[in-house]
Amino acid sequence: MKKETPSFQKYITPIAPVAIGIYSWKVSEDVVFADEYVAELFNLSPALAKNGMPIECYIKSIHRDDVERVTAAIAKAVSTGEGYNTEYRIVSPSGDVRHVLAVGQCFLGSDGCAVEWAGSMFALDVESSAEDKANRVVDACIEAYKAADRAKATFVKYLLSMVLIELGQAAVAELEADSTVH
Repeated sequence: MKKETPSFQKYITPIAPVAIGIYSWKVSEDVVFADEYVAELFNLSPALAKNGMPIECYIKSIHRDDVERVTAAIAKAVSTGEGYNTEYRIVSPSGDVRHVLAVGQCFLGSDGCAVEWAGSMFALDVESSAEDKANRVVDACIEAYKAADRAKATFVKYLLSMVLIELGQAAVAELEADSTVH
């Protein structure tokens, strides 16, 4: 059975240059679809990631000291539908460590069960202060939002709005006011 690629995948190209990765997870089917940036962060084949892979393929790359905390945060978001905002480390096969911020939202069906998850990822520079990291993430989100607006990618704009709101930024209202998509 061929896995259906989410329609937002066609909007990933305009966003990739600003170093934001976008992914979605069909929770009941345990299939995560990810763009090239997320695939590279997790040391996965971009082609396989785009066509969908089980979440365990991603979890295998998370630093062993972070796995329990990250999986607990995922489980909480899946069971409650609350937002997900977690910083953790990814380890490459060569042992290099990357710090990332993953922000997402799990959507629950009318029966209260998790249906789909949508989110974004950002690589964070280890040497930066927390404020610098947050500012870079916000700047990247704003640039990605503008790129999504130009591409008329309404769903991607919505995801980025969620990210900005989760980060506590009032910039969303300003961006929506300047939006060229109506």
